[in-house]
Amino acid sequence: MNFMRKPVAAQARSRHQTKVFSAPTKGWVSAVNMSSNLQQACLRLENWFPTTTGIRLGGTSTLFATIGVNPVEFMFTYVDGGTKKIFASDETNVFDITSVANPEVAPAASITGQTSGYYSSVPFTTSGGAYLTILNGDDDPQLFDGTTWQAITAVSTPAITGVTTSSLTQGWVYRNREYFVEGGSQSAWYLPVDSIGGAASEIALSGVFKHGGNLLFGSTWSLDAGDGVDDKCVFISSTGEVAVYEGSYPGGSDWRIVGRYDMPEPLGKNASMQIGGDLLIVTEAGIIPISAVITKDPAALSISAVSQNIEPDWRKAVVARRSLPWGIVKWAAKNMTLVTTPVTSTSDVDMCFVANSITGAWCKYLWNTRCAVIHDDWLHFGTNSGTIHKGDVGSDNSGALVYHTYIGHAENMGSSNIKQVFQAKAYFTTSVEFDPQLSISTDYTIALPSAPNAMATGDANEWDVGLWDVAKWDAGDELYSTNTLWVSIGKSGYTIMPQIQVTSGSSKTPNAELVSFALTYEEGHVVV
Repeated sequence: MNFMRKPVAAQARSRHQTKVFSAPTKGWVSAVNMSSNLQQACLRLENWFPTTTGIRLGGTSTLFATIGVNPVEFMFTYVDGGTKKIFASDETNVFDITSVANPEVAPAASITGQTSGYYSSVPFTTSGGAYLTILNGDDDPQLFDGTTWQAITAVSTPAITGVTTSSLTQGWVYRNREYFVEGGSQSAWYLPVDSIGGAASEIALSGVFKHGGNLLFGSTWSLDAGDGVDDKCVFISSTGEVAVYEGSYPGGSDWRIVGRYDMPEPLGKNASMQIGGDLLIVTEAGIIPISAVITKDPAALSISAVSQNIEPDWRKAVVARRSLPWGIVKWAAKNMTLVTTPVTSTSDVDMCFVANSITGAWCKYLWNTRCAVIHDDWLHFGTNSGTIHKGDVGSDNSGALVYHTYIGHAENMGSSNIKQVFQAKAYFTTSVEFDPQLSISTDYTIALPSAPNAMATGDANEWDVGLWDVAKWDAGDELYSTNTLWVSIGKSGYTIMPQIQVTSGSSKTPNAELVSFALTYEEGHVVV
């Protein structure tokens, strides 16, 4: 049996067919067989963000501040009513970058002389005011009252006694008390109720954890998405052991352990996030909900991971970037969750994992994310080169071009016959000018052409009058539905993978969303 095109006479009687690929609202899915014909998902999604209706151009940023040339180790915020401040640290200093005179010039440091820049931040409001404590496990904790920073020791005012304060590496709040992790140990400490100082009391977990390691971090697990009587106090070790307690506080008569569980190793002391009624923990096997940890065997947890759709790529990133701590932030205003994956060597590609918080669809942004934080309802991320950027805003990526790449999953069009693809076009909703490049790959082999030139800027044209590749469209907020012209493809294969590339380089926000990708093709027949 041979595979061949139809005879010429038969070809003359044939008609081209059309195939429409819906935009991949399910996002990037790599944990699937390549021949699955997976619908509304894609093989690669870089600097596009999956929405409920399509995929929009994203992955852009603008320079917000600079703190020097060394890596930005950590970022945190302070909020008290209308007072909102953002801070960034390198290895030895902490900087207030709320309002910098020149984003290319480092401001004066607020804290100097530190020996470690990787902190944990603990916001806590008492009857005396709103405070913020930062801890790194090497230096004395620093307390901020909205105006002034102060080192906390056993003799300061306020003071923390009963524990070596410089050993405290991470903290959290549970039922109106501050809790701290003692670095290099299996002990946690807590303060009196409604207090930022006082005599610390120890919680020894050495008899609870079975696999060694140290206590890495603690957190509150709020089952009802708020603070209440059903809150649990969670302790997590560096080896992935989880101890869950409930009750008012460790010295209370109602304090008791709920259980001890195992999970994959967490990827950092700041690698967890409360979302809804669950606590998500970033681990070597993916983002694991603690609700799954207490109900499933450890071997089955990767199947329950929020990141299960990108498991192969997640595990590759863990192998390459495990030496630095990861982090996770939720950007509620954009329905976005971002996982920082720090660059650890010159061979690493700048990137971070990004998900739609509502749909769970994944994509990849090509950002250098050493750390990240939400400030004033906007995402900010710090880089290895000492700069801080405001994310998903602008389109020139602080002077560099932004490459947006979409590659769909292989589609056999319902048959195993060879297909000759003639033309393709794409449908968008958009309010700005851009020049998408359409192409295809065939037979499971990715073959991307060179990226197109950057989008140009200019005066707007009337939408129904200007030509797609000539007109400069209006950059207002109103979105329009439109499509590109048909472009020639001229490739054949048994399976087809749609591809779109866009290059951003203007000062306008690329407010455009892909709806669908269409192509015309002719199917060959099997001749026996």
